[in-house]
Amino acid sequence: MLKGWKIMIVKLMLMNMLVIL
Repeated sequence: MLKGWKIMIVKLMLMNMLVIL
């Protein structure tokens, strides 16, 4: 469960970085 949450957070962060760039 925790690993799944971490993966989701990482994906959201990557998406936000792409949007900002």
